[in-house]
Amino acid sequence: MKSKTIIIILIIITGLCILGLSYKDFDKNSTPIIENNNEGESIIFNKEETKEEKVISFLEALEESNYEKLSKDFVPQLAEELTYDEMIKLKVLLDETWGDLINLNDPEYPDFGEDKIVLDYRNSQFEKESANILIRFIFNKDNKLTQVYFDSPKLKEATSN
Repeated sequence: MKSKTIIIILIIITGLCILGLSYKDFDKNSTPIIENNNEGESIIFNKEETKEEKVISFLEALEESNYEKLSKDFVPQLAEELTYDEMIKLKVLLDETWGDLINLNDPEYPDFGEDKIVLDYRNSQFEKESANILIRFIFNKDNKLTQVYFDSPKLKEATSN
């Protein structure tokens, strides 16, 4: 009886260790997905965020002034360039120049070669400006954000002073 109890405890501890190791392997940029297979068993796997979802997350984080969320997909060089203080300055500039986002148009995907994936959001609607706006997100092939670019006539005017 005592040996059966020890074996059961060892099995439980082993299971918890395996579960703990599996949990540590979950990618922070992934969403756990649970699906049932044909036998009714649950299968857990990670779904990586799409670049479009990362853009939405970036814009939400900028609106919330949440640097941790904003920078989670940055390459190290972008993290050095777009610091918390720079994020606050950018947020203030965009708020003053464009206002609140009303509608983010679907992205265009210009070809910039195999090393980068570019998402261009053109003429999205903001409270104070809607024409000739360009928001560009550039990702590397590892799905990390390497560059962010905001442009419009009012933004150029605001930054030229």
